[in-house]
Amino acid sequence: MQCNFLQYHSLLSAISSEWKKHVKQEQQATTVILPEIDKLRCKAIYKLLINCQNLPPPTAEKRLIECGFVIHERQKIYSLPFLVTKEIKLSIFQYKIIHNLLYTNCILYKMKKVQDPYCPFCTNVEQTVGHLFVSCPIASSFWSDFSKWYHSVSKKTLSLSKNEMMYGVLTN
Repeated sequence: MQCNFLQYHSLLSAISSEWKKHVKQEQQATTVILPEIDKLRCKAIYKLLINCQNLPPPTAEKRLIECGFVIHERQKIYSLPFLVTKEIKLSIFQYKIIHNLLYTNCILYKMKKVQDPYCPFCTNVEQTVGHLFVSCPIASSFWSDFSKWYHSVSKKTLSLSKNEMMYGVLTN
């Protein structure tokens, strides 16, 4: 964009001196070379964001790290919903589990949509995604029945960890 001398200086004078000092300090502290404003394109902005090392990981990533998954396992977990089934509703459901997008009573209570955060099947236990699919007595009963069914079909013993119950089996 072309502008004349007066427009340029009027823009500079509109910026407060505190902001100018802050920008100068940041430019001295950082080693990232910023492109010129007239050459700034989406691709350049994308590269700047990707190269920025001090960004926090996404929320789902934090949860998977807390569960002990290493980076190649996390990548597999993200692709599982689209590889294990062709049924789109199941893929969406698994995606919601991975990204903690299911509205359990615990989350609805924080939104003030329900009276209490407790599981309707248990007493005084918060209904989280982990509780709902792994540690709830109804879920435990399901996993027990599933293990028995799997043994009757394949003649192999199946013992799944909590992470495998929540996110899927990553090995063949």
